[in-house]
Amino acid sequence: METGIVVAVITAGASLLVALASIVFSLRREQAGDWRKVKFEHYREFMSALSGIVGADVTPEGQRRFAQACNTVQLVASKQVIEALHDFRDEISGSNPHRSKERHDALLSRLIREIRTDLGLSQRSNPPGLSIRLWHSGVDSIEPAKEADPPR
Repeated sequence: METGIVVAVITAGASLLVALASIVFSLRREQAGDWRKVKFEHYREFMSALSGIVGADVTPEGQRRFAQACNTVQLVASKQVIEALHDFRDEISGSNPHRSKERHDALLSRLIREIRTDLGLSQRSNPPGLSIRLWHSGVDSIEPAKEADPPR
């Protein structure tokens, strides 16, 4: 075979390999982005359900929603998130006679940091010492406005 033909065949083959590799990497990146979106939605629902059991905002429906979110999030969560979730659930369980605010706060912070790590946040945005707190609405602590006396 002539040198020119060999060079043309090698060049064409290399171009095809580069194009194929580009397609494969693009598909993988797209799939990773889709998976991150799925995880984010599960974690968003989990955080929303968790917010429904904070302080005076606790309701039986909120407890059910939180339990469902905990169960469902395990479908997409990393091993580290699942372990942190189990530790947190054990701490807040009504059957735990040794509950403490300090342990609750530490385990909650660990859980949320693991979720943030699983979602791909950088170490700089998600440092080990990051403290997480939840707020309740405070609605029950606000007295309802008194109605004005009707005009006479």
